[in-house]
Amino acid sequence: MRRNSLKKIFIFLSILILILLALFYKSESAIVETRHLDVSHCLIMQDSCEIELGDSGKLILDISPKGMPTTKPAFIKVSLKGLDANLIKVGFSSVDLDYKTPVLTLNKINDQSFNGRVFLSLCTIEKTKWTVDLNIYAKGVIWNIDIPFIHSGDQYNIIKPSS
Repeated sequence: MRRNSLKKIFIFLSILILILLALFYKSESAIVETRHLDVSHCLIMQDSCEIELGDSGKLILDISPKGMPTTKPAFIKVSLKGLDANLIKVGFSSVDLDYKTPVLTLNKINDQSFNGRVFLSLCTIEKTKWTVDLNIYAKGVIWNIDIPFIHSGDQYNIIKPSS
């Protein structure tokens, strides 16, 4: 009888230790730092953009075709250097029109390369202020990067502005 009691206590303590270890591991892995970065030096309508991520590395963002036609899909590519990511999401927000596109999860090529098709579904005839909302999910950190740009609209060429 005493042997059965000791066996039950041992099993109970083993299960309790496993539960505590699982809770500790979950709380340790759940610690994620969020870093926000506002980028103002990029001209993504004209060229690819290189963004320094402090000591974490850098990223290169490229959207083509240049000028991003509003009624046609564009191709977006994000290349990371010195940072491995699990997931990258991108969305576009129109500052002037209080409008957001659906958030798109980019296709993961490998830990440092992602791509996908983006679409500005809102068409205007005047130039419009937009922001690229880029979210990079890496181990222990989420990068929230905002990149403002001006879209040309249907009658304005951002690369060769008309008078």
